[in-house]
Amino acid sequence: MGDKIRSAQSSVAAQDLEIQLGKWAEGAALSAKAQRAEANPAEIPAPANAAESDTVRAVRLITDATAALRQACSQLKLN
Repeated sequence: MGDKIRSAQSSVAAQDLEIQLGKWAEGAALSAKAQRAEANPAEIPAPANAAESDTVRAVRLITDATAALRQACSQLKLN
């Protein structure tokens, strides 16, 4: 999903939207990384909170980007 958002990011002319799409893409990539880490634990254990840190950061990035995009595109109907 992060790759698809990055593709969309390159097609946006408005810099503020491009920045928010970048944050959203980064959050999606971090979320996927954390999910993979939980599904396939490595033989060498990572710090106990590593996946959680990625998850928390991903949620913050996605939530902040979504709020900014909703505000910037307030006329857009989302159903």
